[in-house]
Amino acid sequence: MPKDNLIRQLSKYYGVVFLLPASILAGWLIGYFLDRFFGTQILKIVFLFLGVAAGIIEVIRGRQVTGCLTSRSSAVSPGSCSRWPCSVLPFWQ
Repeated sequence: MPKDNLIRQLSKYYGVVFLLPASILAGWLIGYFLDRFFGTQILKIVFLFLGVAAGIIEVIRGRQVTGCLTSRSSAVSPGSCSRWPCSVLPFWQ
């Protein structure tokens, strides 16, 4: 049984493994194509940093929501968490 619990815990964070690299790559690609379109060379770096920032923000949001949802019973709705990091949920939840 402990192995099942470990797999269940790891599966919650499986998406985070791809979230940060994907946002960095997306930012770099947007900057690369904008650089080619406008004939500049700085937009790759700007959008790379924006991708890093977006990835870090989404990882933090995911950790806050996951911590909120797993610390309470399943009968409580996600938006009703009253602790500070979890009470700042996106508007669609």
